[in-house]
Amino acid sequence: MRRSLGLPEDAFVFTIVARLSAAKDHANLFRAFAAVSARDKRAHLVVVGDGELRESLLGLVRELSMESRILMTGARDDVAELTGAFDCFVLSSYTEGLAMTLLEAMAAELPVVATRAGGNAEVVVDGETGIVVPARDTPRLTEAMHWMSTHPGEARAMGAKGRARAQERFSVEAMVAAYEDAYRRALARRAH
Repeated sequence: MRRSLGLPEDAFVFTIVARLSAAKDHANLFRAFAAVSARDKRAHLVVVGDGELRESLLGLVRELSMESRILMTGARDDVAELTGAFDCFVLSSYTEGLAMTLLEAMAAELPVVATRAGGNAEVVVDGETGIVVPARDTPRLTEAMHWMSTHPGEARAMGAKGRARAQERFSVEAMVAAYEDAYRRALARRAH
């Protein structure tokens, strides 16, 4: 999969799967990544998604001289297959709901760096399944990403814990069990 994307086999590959919109704050991610890649020559970033900011973000990639390190793939329908090429999922949003891509990344056993926006901090357990940083804080995002790339063993362990958490808390089975429990409690209250 890495070869198909033109990535070196020994690269540490970050990814974001998100619409190219202001709320996802790709610009902050690109600046943080540029700082990470200055310290870690193995670092690469794969950006999956499309949107109204595509041209301005391509301009930022050029401005940062990151053309050989940031790959913008556009929208893809094979993201599940691509996950084998990635080492860490990053979500840099400054506003968010409950990000399905975050849950999908965790289910794929990817460690996560996410901003404290919307439901991200409810999904990612800081220091256990990933690292949660303040939104729009480029230095903290940089440090979290650098930590992931320089601690690959610990990052993989976080990914394994993230997968377990996603299955335990956010799978269809877990959701159905929670609804069944809520209905049982409601029925028990009505019976009294």
